[in-house]
Amino acid sequence: MDARAGDLILGGCAPAPLAHYLKAIGILRLVDEQLDVNARGYWRGDEFRLRTTKTTNELLDFFLDKYHPTPAVAPWNAGSGFYFREEKSNEVDEAGHRKKTGKRNVATAATQIVDSVLKSGTTRLTDYRAAVLAAKNVVVGSGLEKAPSEEQKTELIIRARNGLPDSAIAWIDAAVVLTSEKPWFPPLLGTGGNDGNADFSSNFMQRLSDVFDFSEGKSTELSPAWLENALFGTPTDGLLLNKVSGHFLPSATGVTNAEAGFDSKSMINPWDSIFLIEGALLFAASSSKRFGSHAKGGMAYPFGVKPAGVGYGSASAKDEDGRPEIWLPLWNKPAKATELSVLFSEGRAQVGKRNARNGVDFARAVAGLGIDRGISAFERYGFQERNGMAYFAVPLGKFEAVRQPQVDLVNEIDGWLREISWKMKTTEEQRAVRNVEEAIIELCRMRRAARMQAVLVALGQCEKAIAKRATKKEPKDICRPVPLLSPRWLKETNDGTQEFRIAAALASVYGRYKDKDGHVRVVPLRSQLEPVRLGQYGPYWDKTLEKEVAWTEGGLLKSMNAILAHRLKRMEQSGYDCFSDSSVISVNLPDLVRFLEGRIDYGKIESLLWGLCLIDWSKERAEYDIDSCLDNTRLFPGAGFALVKLCFSYVKMGEIRVPLVPEIFRRMGSGNGGAAIQLAARRLRASGFKLMASESFSVPKSQQDKAVAALLLPLGNKEMEMLAARVATVENEDEGGV
Repeated sequence: MDARAGDLILGGCAPAPLAHYLKAIGILRLVDEQLDVNARGYWRGDEFRLRTTKTTNELLDFFLDKYHPTPAVAPWNAGSGFYFREEKSNEVDEAGHRKKTGKRNVATAATQIVDSVLKSGTTRLTDYRAAVLAAKNVVVGSGLEKAPSEEQKTELIIRARNGLPDSAIAWIDAAVVLTSEKPWFPPLLGTGGNDGNADFSSNFMQRLSDVFDFSEGKSTELSPAWLENALFGTPTDGLLLNKVSGHFLPSATGVTNAEAGFDSKSMINPWDSIFLIEGALLFAASSSKRFGSHAKGGMAYPFGVKPAGVGYGSASAKDEDGRPEIWLPLWNKPAKATELSVLFSEGRAQVGKRNARNGVDFARAVAGLGIDRGISAFERYGFQERNGMAYFAVPLGKFEAVRQPQVDLVNEIDGWLREISWKMKTTEEQRAVRNVEEAIIELCRMRRAARMQAVLVALGQCEKAIAKRATKKEPKDICRPVPLLSPRWLKETNDGTQEFRIAAALASVYGRYKDKDGHVRVVPLRSQLEPVRLGQYGPYWDKTLEKEVAWTEGGLLKSMNAILAHRLKRMEQSGYDCFSDSSVISVNLPDLVRFLEGRIDYGKIESLLWGLCLIDWSKERAEYDIDSCLDNTRLFPGAGFALVKLCFSYVKMGEIRVPLVPEIFRRMGSGNGGAAIQLAARRLRASGFKLMASESFSVPKSQQDKAVAALLLPLGNKEMEMLAARVATVENEDEGGV
């Protein structure tokens, strides 16, 4: 929607970094509660816009002179300002350190700011004074002179929540969640309102003292310039040096090489620190436990999920061991702060009928619109160790909430995806899983056949990695094969290339062979890539199929050669008189020519083949979008290959079916193409073909290896008729010979 003329553009607020996002919703919340009950806010691109009846000057005057801070106190933290430091004597120990006296009477910056709030005279801190006093009473009532131990912390938090005034409860609920087991700490506010030694509540009070005087409530000298910079992004100097910004604003943290020279100093705008805490209060977490479940209680955090170490440049498996990641919603229609509060309190994402589990699931939910309506995009954040042991809120990319129907196909393997997350053991398997997740994330970003195809290829390579353990371990110790994929995968992954058409035709090849008991079994090409049997309830690993596997690590051509050799052997064992393999999709002649001449990417065919073999090829042929595999280019293979290929097809040409002669294949495979052609010619004549005497039947030496492999490529009725017309004639019955 277009911005209304009266809307204020807050150029200092943006979806990233995290501090500026929280600043935007903090400003909206404060204006809504304390200045204009009709205020609304929304995002337009990377800017936040405030719809209010107030002018710019009225907004500035409000924050400078009338704004009442929301109390934030955390008496359970050591640096909260409620515990004095232990006094040291003039005596030193053997190491030269001054001995402690046991008396806690040394003031710190944190205790001093707490005292300043208690002694303040401005009405702007009325609620804050009440909260600080109540917190002191809780600490004294708990008999604590120093920060509580882990065992004492839970009891103290309970006392604080019961004893503090209502105005301070929002902070407590945003900083900590009490469950039946232990306190849980939402990621947004660190570990209970602190990040390492930095206590957010103490820092909040200190930054308040930077922008207005605690005695009378008047703004300080630099406060107006800081405020305009925070709201509108106007340039300013005089930012505070060496002040804590926490994980909210990594760029403000003084780190090596952050500016000219070897080191930099941290610089912050105090209003930024104030507004981000005010905004964080909208993210009140809650304790959740599924009704009727005996599982332990856990934390339900607004749009928070387990971290997934994929989908961004610095992605690492190590990132998955850190704090939960959060997905911050962006909306493009004006909304009140109370509406956002409801959105955040109920914020969740669903994949199918279940809640999103990790970042990959959340991306799928966004692309499938399995999220609360009214959201136009999400900014993804991870809390990761990026500077020693410090956690930073790292923006991991924006995801538009646009319906991507292709992502629904991933639901077909949803259960399998959850299983592989804990059953993949080897480094190769774990890398393959990450590639699958990475491909899914990229698909969720943008709808393209190439993105969907990348998912399919990654799935094929993942199964290939699992298959290496399939014959060595019991089925319970490894992940099951990828479930059969619906025919729609064929349509959605088709990039229109010749490689795709050939790989799809190969993947659809199947044969019916007799086992040792005389039962006829369908053997798809997938069973020759890996020991997988397609059962009634889906594919499963079967060690007895090891003898069926013919795929080699020598590349596509050698593997196709080995697969066809194995299939011909099975045809002979089954007592078949003719070539019996069939396919759902056939290769067109122009693609066949490109395959023979090497004008094709064999590596792409190989990678696609492993993925396309996962498709369920047992449906009606009409479901496989066969028309998309046509090519009208008029190219024909050489007569020598055409002659041999006529001996390896299930297609009946008129009334003629060529009997099975595996020796033709064996001669071609040994490099004796001339002998193979002669044998094929004799077989065709005996079957009723009249070969053209004028035709020179040979296969170029450069095409020998490709021609052997190409015998596995399935051709349809039309293609076989065209090949027959290329080498045979019925016009002169007396003419024959090679």
